[in-house]
Order: sequence, then structure tokens, then C-alpha cells
Amino acid sequence: MTRRPSSDTPAATGPARRVSLLSRLYTRRGRGTRAVLVAVDQADVWFVYDVPAGSPRAKTGLLVERLGGFDDRLDSALALAADYLACQTEFHSGARDEFTCPDPLPKASRVQLTVIRADAARAQRIVRNQQQQQHQAAA
Repeated sequence: MTRRPSSDTPAATGPARRVSLLSRLYTRRGRGTRAVLVAVDQADVWFVYDVPAGSPRAKTGLLVERLGGFDDRLDSALALAADYLACQTEFHSGARDEFTCPDPLPKASRVQLTVIRADAARAQRIVRNQQQQQHQAAA
């Protein structure tokens, strides 16, 4: 049976909040706000990260997935990020308690936030360029 959070335990604050096409925020039960980000490195490999949102002392984020397949692009990364976000939201609301391992990311690799930020900025530029090309093609 699914355990519901008790009234004295803060639960997730409902659905994730969209920050941009490539990032969403969610609240962890009693542990603050996190962001799920889609990023791409210089080798054109897409990543999904889970990072602290608004924490000035944070130095690392969590690697959720590295999409290394030849056909793994933005769409694949966005779909994976949405699925991970849904699992995290369920986990922090108590809806995954019946799972053997309820935490969707029990042992994650840590990545420096400077690397994540650079890759996230690169992904934002790629998306902006794609949107401009689509707009120009439509005009």
C-alpha cells in the first residue's frame, strides 16, 4: 500500500514548475528546491542533471543520465528529463514507497556545477538557434 506523507512531514509542492524549455523545478520533501536540467557538451552528447536550485554554496549536481547514442538528441533528453521529474515528484510525495528502491536516483555521480552550467548554456544556444531557423523558414 502507498504511504501518504503525514501532516508534519512536508511533501512535494505539486507539479514541477517550468523555468525554460530545458529546465524544471521541483521541491524535495524537507530538502529544498531542485532543478532538472538538459545540457549538451562540446562533443554533442546530451545529458540530464539534477542540481540544487538557488543554493549559493552548492558546488556539484547529480548526473541523471548521459545520452550517448548516435540518435540521442534534444527530444530524447527532454523525454528522459520529464520521466525523471515525474518519478522524483512521486517519490517526494510518497507515491513510490511500495517500490523496492523508491528513490529514482539512489547512487548518482556528482558533477561540478561549473561544467553543468557551461553545458546548459550551450544547450540553450542550440535551442535558440533551432527556434530562429524554424522562424526564418516559416517566414
